[in-house]
Amino acid sequence: MHSNLEQDVSLAVYTAKVFLKDNITQFEPNITLIVHGITDKNRNAVVFKIKDIFGKNADTSEIRGTITIQPTPFQERARLTFGDLLEVMRRLRSENGCPWDKAQTHASIRENLLEEANELAEAIDLNDRDKMLEESGDVLLQAIFHAIIAEENGEFSINDMITALTKKLIWRHTHIFGTDHANNPEEALEFWKKAKAVEKKIMEKQSDIRLKNCTIAELVEIREEMA
Repeated sequence: MHSNLEQDVSLAVYTAKVFLKDNITQFEPNITLIVHGITDKNRNAVVFKIKDIFGKNADTSEIRGTITIQPTPFQERARLTFGDLLEVMRRLRSENGCPWDKAQTHASIRENLLEEANELAEAIDLNDRDKMLEESGDVLLQAIFHAIIAEENGEFSINDMITALTKKLIWRHTHIFGTDHANNPEEALEFWKKAKAVEKKIMEKQSDIRLKNCTIAELVEIREEMA
């Protein structure tokens, strides 16, 4: 028997143990999230993390050790995500967006980046945590702004930027994602410099396409070959 009703099966399911892992901090708020395997021992920790990520007014229901968090439009959420930031920026640059934001180019907002970076540096010098939070967000905004403009121009995308940055961090931290061992910050810096030199050697011998298109595992293999 077939139904003419379109079913929405977009959801994410986590055990409480996995949900509570420190490295799991980003969740897609536009789909239903289910956390099961909740016990008296871990319930408070699960509820705390849900409120911290989705806000205290999150639309949740609980039954027999399972909590379900319903998707909520970002306009109605107290806590927002990186994806929400991108959605807002794309809306500002859209046909019906903000006239000022739509008019900007890489060159026109160049000075904004320098200004925001200086303001963040000043907040750091003052040890002003509230100002650091605000100014670091402003610096992030500039990077996102350039990436959005680049997407529209067909230059590169947000994912290109994030991928390149993540691969660079993995490539140059051989003492974390490789076989080297750093016992202090000075040794870690030397490994960074060595990995950077190997990266430059590869660029000189061939196009960087090999690095751009490889997986993380392949990236580590290439590094070991060239070291």
